[in-house]
Amino acid sequence: MANPLKKLFRDEQPNSRPQAAGNKRMLEIIRIAVKHNAMKGFSPEDLRLCLEELGPTFVKLGQLLSSRSEIIPEAHRAELSKLHARCTPADYDDIIEQLRSSLGEQTFREAFASIDPTPLGSASIAQVHRATLVNGDEVAVKVRRPGIVASVEADIEMLRTLARRTRALAKGGQMMDPEEVVEELSAMFSAECDLINEAQNLLEFHAVTSAEVGITSPQPYVELCREDVLVMEYVKGVPLTEAPEGMRTKETAELILSSYLSQVLDHGFFHADPHPGNVFAADGKVVFLDMGSMGHMDDRERAKFESIIRSAADRNPVALKDALMSLAVSNAEEMDHPGILTDLDMLVEEYCSMGIKVNFSRFLADMIVLTRKHSVTLPASLLDVAKGLVTLDVTISEAIGPVEAMDVVARFLQKRTATAGQLSGAVTEALLATKAATQGFLMASRYSGDAMRMLSRGQLRFNMEVSHYDELLRKTSRIVNRVAYALVIAGLLVSAGLAQPAEGTPTVFGTTQFAFVEYLIAFLLIIGMVIDVFTTRRSP
Repeated sequence: MANPLKKLFRDEQPNSRPQAAGNKRMLEIIRIAVKHNAMKGFSPEDLRLCLEELGPTFVKLGQLLSSRSEIIPEAHRAELSKLHARCTPADYDDIIEQLRSSLGEQTFREAFASIDPTPLGSASIAQVHRATLVNGDEVAVKVRRPGIVASVEADIEMLRTLARRTRALAKGGQMMDPEEVVEELSAMFSAECDLINEAQNLLEFHAVTSAEVGITSPQPYVELCREDVLVMEYVKGVPLTEAPEGMRTKETAELILSSYLSQVLDHGFFHADPHPGNVFAADGKVVFLDMGSMGHMDDRERAKFESIIRSAADRNPVALKDALMSLAVSNAEEMDHPGILTDLDMLVEEYCSMGIKVNFSRFLADMIVLTRKHSVTLPASLLDVAKGLVTLDVTISEAIGPVEAMDVVARFLQKRTATAGQLSGAVTEALLATKAATQGFLMASRYSGDAMRMLSRGQLRFNMEVSHYDELLRKTSRIVNRVAYALVIAGLLVSAGLAQPAEGTPTVFGTTQFAFVEYLIAFLLIIGMVIDVFTTRRSP
């Protein structure tokens, strides 16, 4: 469906295509990288400082990598997460000039009574100022940094070139494809630079979460939104990490996780970057901010993702593999099915040993690493969910502490099943009563079914270790030889016995010459078998 905000307010002049970065910019990047010890290997702090000095594009790259705990060391991830904090603000006069130019002088004067010069927040793409409208409403005004689009597009084009040239350095499934990282960064910038897109996301997110008690988000003033300006309700709150003790509880953590699962499974529209700076506490509610980056899942993907988390909650590696393969967008048929099943079995076993205290987001991240190892390509929506859950886990851990996420997931799924009316009470009791008795049979059926599929694809391999294998092989060979001899002897005797001499033909001991030869050969074979039997018995 067409976006009405974009139709109304999008700039008429199309953006120019990004130009390749010049040699001057490349030399500047090299100089800054060397300054921060790139030649000796970046320490976590050096990497963060280097990205900050390189500018908004690289700050956003660091923010993206900070949510990829499956591909970077934890120490570096934790340090890069600091990039979500306030950036150096743009000059206030430049921001006001941008605002006046975008809205038009008359609209600007008729809308705003005052604007606070001190920004509420300053990010790599835009910064936010508190303001008061002429009608008395307190609002937050988000204005895109002047010149940011051209600067970012030039940097991204340069990064694309570098990614193509360094792609060979990525080792199989152990590292994310650098081109994939750059394209994800580009898509993130495209979404977050378009503030009309964020206004539309705010409207949709509010509709999605309106029925949830304790979850909310600010509403936009549509008539004042432009591609580089977003005017929305002012939230009188603080980051969840700074909330009062009464808000930083396990109940709040479960509320946030349950809401996120509902966003994904019930609506297919979820916050893709819920880092600590985007989750606030205000008036006893959890407020999600910054809707520039949102994830989407269609009905099929939602159903498959639910199968994945149900399989994980049930500790069922076979069902988990089937769910993953049904979502794979490429390489599913050519993959090493026994290998991935073995790895998933080990992964599930590892997390089972932790009981309900499973880091669910970590489990998903490890599962994504495992699929990359086996060259299985999964849809971007699933990667967005995994990234969002990892980021949300960091947010909750910093604000509240470790949460038994798998337990929350299990309760959410149980409630979702009950709400859907999929199982009546009587059926549930019957299933529970028979579950223990049938579990072994069901698991055997799953494994046998999986084995048959792999066998039909020529992917099944056997690995057997037999004691005294050589001796067993020799004995088996002797038995097969004796059976073959016996069959030959029987055939010769039957054939000779059926042969009857015709009148006038020469005979030998009352039988035909051919039958006599058959009897002779059979006799010699019998003698040979007897000698072989006695010889074998005497050998050690």
